[in-house]
Amino acid sequence: MPEMTAKNPVGAAPSLRGGRTARQRRAPGEAPLVRRKVSRRRPRPAWLRPLLTVLAAVAVAAALAGGYGALSRAGVFARWTQEVAATAKDMLIRAGFVVRDVTVEGRRRTARADLVAAVGLKAGDMIFARPVADIRRDIEALPWVRRADVRRRLPDRIYIRLEERRPFARWQVDGRLYLIDRDGVVIEPLQGGRRDLPLLVGRGAPARVDEVLKLNRDMPLAGRRIVAAVLIRERRWDVELDNGVLIKLPEEGMATAWKRFAAIVNDGRMPLENVAEIDLRIRGRLIARLSEEAAALRRLVRND
Repeated sequence: MPEMTAKNPVGAAPSLRGGRTARQRRAPGEAPLVRRKVSRRRPRPAWLRPLLTVLAAVAVAAALAGGYGALSRAGVFARWTQEVAATAKDMLIRAGFVVRDVTVEGRRRTARADLVAAVGLKAGDMIFARPVADIRRDIEALPWVRRADVRRRLPDRIYIRLEERRPFARWQVDGRLYLIDRDGVVIEPLQGGRRDLPLLVGRGAPARVDEVLKLNRDMPLAGRRIVAAVLIRERRWDVELDNGVLIKLPEEGMATAWKRFAAIVNDGRMPLENVAEIDLRIRGRLIARLSEEAAALRRLVRND
C-alpha cells in the first residue's frame, strides 16, 4: 500500500486495506494532516446585504397592505406607504446604490445631450429611480438610434450599448430633403450634401426603398448604378442611372422587365452611351429614345 506523500492530493480517498487509514499510519512525531475545505462559492458583493435588507422591508410593507383596507380608504395607509418608499429610497442611497457612471458604447452620431436627456438620471440619483425598460424606450426614440441595450451594473453603473442607424438614401418630398435608413425610417432633415447616397422622390417612397434599389444589387448593369428613383403616383418607379439614362419601369412585373433589360445591356446588344430614355412599361417590349446629340447625328446621316 503506497504511503501518502506530498504528491498525493489532500482530498484523496483513504486506503481501506486492513481497516487502517493514512492518518493512523503517520510516523512518530509527524504532524497530523489537516484537511481544509476550500470554498468554491464566489464571495458576495458588498452591496448585496443592504439591498436584500431594503427588499425585505418592502416585502413586509407589501404583506401588510392586505390587512389595512379601512386605513387605505381613509388615506392613512397611502401616507404610510409613501413614507416606507421614501425610507427604502434613503436606505438604498446610503448603501451606495446611486448613479456614479454611465458607460456608452456604439455612439457616433447620437448627440450626447439627447442621450443624457433620454436616460433621465444624473449623478447621485438612485440607480433604481427609472425602470430599465423606460430608459431603453426613450433612447430608442432618438432619431439616430435603431436599437439600445440598457443594463444596470450594481451598485453604481449603467451600461448602454447603441446600434445606430446607417444613412442609406436621401428622400425628397414636398420640396424638402430628408436622410433615411434602409428600413425607410426618417433620421433627420437635410440641408444639402450627401450626394453619395441615392435620391428617392415621392410620397411613400421610403417604405418601398429596397423594392427598387435591390434591382441593381441583384441584377446589376455592367458598370452602372441607380442614383435616383421617383415613385410615380405611389404605383411604379422611374429610375435614373449614373450616366443620366432614365428608365421607366412597369407597375407589375418590374423585376422581370429589369432582368430582361439588364441581360440585353450586359451582353453588349444595347450600348447606353447614346440613349436618353428606356421605356419598359409595355410587357415584352423595350422602347429606347436616343439622346438629342445621337438623334441629330442620326438625322444628319439619313439626309446624306
